[in-house]
Amino acid sequence: MPSVQRFQPPDGGYGWMIVISSVLITSSITPIVQCFGLIYEKPFKEADISATQISFLLHLYNSIMCTFCFVAGPLLKKFSFRQVALAGSLAVSVGVSATYFSSRYEYLLGTFCIFIGIGQGLIIQSVSLAINTYFKKRLTLAMSYSVTGTGLLPIVTPQVTNLLLANYNTQGTVLILAGISLHSLAGALLLRPPYRKSKPNRENVAADGTADEVRCLIKDELKLSVTSKIKALLNLELLKESSFVILIVGMSISYVAELNFNLINPFVLAELTQLNRDDVALAMSIQASGDITGRLLIPLISHRLHLPAKHMYLTTLIVSCIGRQVLISFCDTRIVILTISILVGLAKGARAVFQSLVLPEYINIERLPVATGFLMILNGVLSIAIGPIIGFVHDYTDTYIYALQTASLLSMGCVVLWLLDQLVRRVCRSRSHEEQQQTTIS
Repeated sequence: MPSVQRFQPPDGGYGWMIVISSVLITSSITPIVQCFGLIYEKPFKEADISATQISFLLHLYNSIMCTFCFVAGPLLKKFSFRQVALAGSLAVSVGVSATYFSSRYEYLLGTFCIFIGIGQGLIIQSVSLAINTYFKKRLTLAMSYSVTGTGLLPIVTPQVTNLLLANYNTQGTVLILAGISLHSLAGALLLRPPYRKSKPNRENVAADGTADEVRCLIKDELKLSVTSKIKALLNLELLKESSFVILIVGMSISYVAELNFNLINPFVLAELTQLNRDDVALAMSIQASGDITGRLLIPLISHRLHLPAKHMYLTTLIVSCIGRQVLISFCDTRIVILTISILVGLAKGARAVFQSLVLPEYINIERLPVATGFLMILNGVLSIAIGPIIGFVHDYTDTYIYALQTASLLSMGCVVLWLLDQLVRRVCRSRSHEEQQQTTIS
């Protein structure tokens, strides 16, 4: 019976190569998504593609990505993170390469939404597991390097994409991005699995337990019913906790609203503010600079002041809503638009950090993977259910003003929902305390 030597996270060594690999993989596959609006703004306009159709396409991609983030969990139990990352990288590369052949809306539903969505979902979980495997004590530092390295590329990507579009048109630009996406395969190959199986050894068998004991354990495991296994795996008891349900519903609604704004932002800048393509690319680069600053600076301030992640997450939503309102009010002033891009980027970057910290503050580590799975599934469902509504509002009103206000309304829905939940729980605790005091006096 083969024995498996347990792997101790080195907190360095080859772990830094894992961090570099994660940056290489993520940086190779994100340009097509980040600059999708910049690349297809003109072809979609010429083809008379409505905002509802654009919104549906982008949210279908996101829904598939979220679904396969959840699916990747069971896959990573059977296969190594290198194998799953290779499969995801191959799917993205095929999707981007296939996108070269046509800019038709129906065709993009298959190449962009399905292939790239599946690939990115698998990659996100694989890269995260790889870093968590190689780091323990220095995990925060490793994650910070990975996120920062990935966040630096979007600062220059819009400018490079704009230059490519000016020289090679849409198809040529996509072909070059397809070549870049192939680098993710090299990055995935560098994700070396840490576990090594040793040769069969009787001493190891004796140390681990007798063969009879192993057989007994297997028989006991087989006695568990399928229903019991599903309940144990999914931990459905979480859904009985109203506070948890309110937490993930609020996060999902705001996630969909903010994601919608981020994805359609190039279309908003081109139509609502009448910026040319060079200025749209400049605004996206400025927003990316604010994004990386928000990821690094604001969480540090929050840590120093001991501010809860939940409160900081709500603050970023409020700041995003203010930024959109300013954009609407001063949509004809170029300097204001470029300035507000910094504010929107700061809120976006900080929100990306705090949304990953809200659940760990509420859920213990044993239930966190299941809770995250529920959140990802809900993100995917609401993305395809609510996301296109914002595009429909644009088509119905023929302006992005009301579409942006709809996004803000959804985000503020999360703020109101969480504040009401906190108020109700505080009132309940107060009443319970009063009843205990009365019981003690009696």
